[in-house]
Amino acid sequence: MNKKHPKVYIIAGEASGDLLGMRLMKAMTELYHDNISFVGIGGDAMHKEGFISLFPMQELSLMGVFEILPHLPNLISRLNQTIDDIEKKKPDVVVTIDSPDFNFRVGRAVKKMGIPVVHYTMPSVWAWREKRAEKVTQFLAKGLALLPFEPPYFTRHGLDCTFVGHPIVESEGLKIKSNPFRKRHSISDEKPIVCVLPGSRKSELKYMLPIFSKTIQEVVKRHPDTIIVIPTFKHFREYIEEEVMSWGIPAIITIDPDEKYQAMHASNVALAASGTVALELAMLDVPMIIGYKVNFLTALIA
Repeated sequence: MNKKHPKVYIIAGEASGDLLGMRLMKAMTELYHDNISFVGIGGDAMHKEGFISLFPMQELSLMGVFEILPHLPNLISRLNQTIDDIEKKKPDVVVTIDSPDFNFRVGRAVKKMGIPVVHYTMPSVWAWREKRAEKVTQFLAKGLALLPFEPPYFTRHGLDCTFVGHPIVESEGLKIKSNPFRKRHSISDEKPIVCVLPGSRKSELKYMLPIFSKTIQEVVKRHPDTIIVIPTFKHFREYIEEEVMSWGIPAIITIDPDEKYQAMHASNVALAASGTVALELAMLDVPMIIGYKVNFLTALIA
């Protein structure tokens, strides 16, 4: 890698990866004293650090076999576009973050270009499909693991893999000492708050919001003074506002990342789609109900 002014190509395909990408950019910028450049694919968090994405990251934020099928032509097009862009820009290293279905295809192509590929957030081979550990060694130069017990699953196959820590444990947003959320929104301590976290993908919102809506209707029926809070991302705000209008129940919708954690911390209970947010709620000691739903046919296959 060019030690004087390296060029790093980062690919983040979803919200959690975008946050990891942002943290990585900050750390590397400090390490190289601003003598470093970043290109690739990312979201709002990376954009705040001056990152310009090749195309909207949300196009990659898909999960489920039948959920992906309608978007397959566009995904193939974006895959080829990404590979061509890497070949054109000739970065010193490519860092792929999570999103293995997309990123590993990119990784195999980049390996042939002679550019090292580092994957951040290694596949959970300890939970399922352990054979993937051997397969990724064929195109990865290094792996960065979030959990301390993960590296041996990959080093035994010859891949240099390092435990770098989990971002949730290090997140400053979760270290709340005083919380202004209730005061800011004029919510008394006596009023219960339910935090609704329907997911970070459009498909998750589509499936989870109607389910959470039924739950909210029942909660408010029994406890009319309940306050509903929905932290989300800027690109989902309009969609959620339209959905919530049909509930007939007012809700506070926030897109501020810092206020997200304050809202969670101030809540008495949370309804959340399965994912990273469950760990965040646990760190904040918030009781939670976790749910998930996918396409009927996808569920049958699973």
